[in-house]
Amino acid sequence: MENFEKELKKIRISELLPGMEIKCKAVVKIRKGIFKYADGFAFSLILSDESGESIEYTFWGKEKKEVEELFAKISDDSVLAIEGRVASKGKKRYISSSVPPKILESREAEFVKKKTSMLKSSTMN
Repeated sequence: MENFEKELKKIRISELLPGMEIKCKAVVKIRKGIFKYADGFAFSLILSDESGESIEYTFWGKEKKEVEELFAKISDDSVLAIEGRVASKGKKRYISSSVPPKILESREAEFVKKKTSMLKSSTMN
């Protein structure tokens, strides 16, 4: 886990472009749910970061139990380390991945949460 965290790029959601392969951190804002697809099961999340933008993230898994267990561990405001590919449909960008997200539990994860929370508060005022 530590090595993976060191590999994460300091890139903001606002800087993501279609076709990019990424490894980054983001905060879960909305858990959208699990769904079945042709080759297995998947779930989607809405992620946000300190840039203030959000993006949809979909993890494409195989086994129902694996996907359900991972989804159950993720809550709103979880900080995730994700890797995947950025794509777009029209003007909407999204991230797809078959690599399971890693839930970060570190001081850095708390910092990302606080920074996102402060940004959210300042934009509401």
